[in-house]
Amino acid sequence: MLTFGGAGTGPWQGMIDRDLVSRRLRGYRPAFYALRQAADEITESESVSRLLGYDVRTYVYEIRRTDGTVAYVFWADIGLWLPGEAMPTRPVRVPVPAEGSMDVEWTVTDGDTLVRETLPIVDGFVVVEVGSIPAFLFPASGGS
Repeated sequence: MLTFGGAGTGPWQGMIDRDLVSRRLRGYRPAFYALRQAADEITESESVSRLLGYDVRTYVYEIRRTDGTVAYVFWADIGLWLPGEAMPTRPVRVPVPAEGSMDVEWTVTDGDTLVRETLPIVDGFVVVEVGSIPAFLFPASGGS
């Protein structure tokens, strides 16, 4: 009772800051926003399946949404890196059934701000430099 422990995605999974004396919420941590971001992506989905053809340390999942669109989430297990070092990345080619461009949205790791960029589709693929931080790929908001 002293620590207000709970199950699931409660405060003891590192997602919120709470003052133990006053019991007041001090704020949310990046993991809270990252979980919300992932939940938002799969809420309206019909299926989530891993795409084959990548090495065992590269994870690419296809999310088929109820509105007929397709999104992806992917990351690479790049091993250990030390604080102060840049996270190692590798290029990942994701096949996409579209033309034009796709938006890449990076998992929130600092604060609550989403980082998004638009990448071109070349020969049916989008290439993204990715490391241990998952990225979401979905049709560009510009309508392509």
